[in-house]
Amino acid sequence: MKRRWTIKELTTLSDEEVLAGILTERLSTLNGYAPLAKRLVSIRAALDKKIVANQVTKAPTIGRHGKAIASVCGGIPKTWPVQPLKIGETAKSKATCGTCNRSWDDGKVTSITPAPSARCPFEKFHNS
Repeated sequence: MKRRWTIKELTTLSDEEVLAGILTERLSTLNGYAPLAKRLVSIRAALDKKIVANQVTKAPTIGRHGKAIASVCGGIPKTWPVQPLKIGETAKSKATCGTCNRSWDDGKVTSITPAPSARCPFEKFHNS
């Protein structure tokens, strides 16, 4: 399913964040072992590094109802119980979603992890 971008999002998000969203959308339609998927994952990782580097000066992301939400790389609100692992970050029990390619520490006990039946704790954000 394609993401519907709002005017507020398009004016407040950086070019890198818009590109990362488009890449994530495209990646969700590919087989993870396909050469294009592997290339897009490496491009997304480079974009994530740029986004994290620019995070200090970044304006807040606008949520669905026009409310500003502080976000981290990948569009996950800082208040979400589980946060994606940053590039190069290690975890005791690392898990990665095949749909959104986000990784998290499944060994940390929160309200949504450990993830049952290998479900992604970021499923709510798969279309964003």
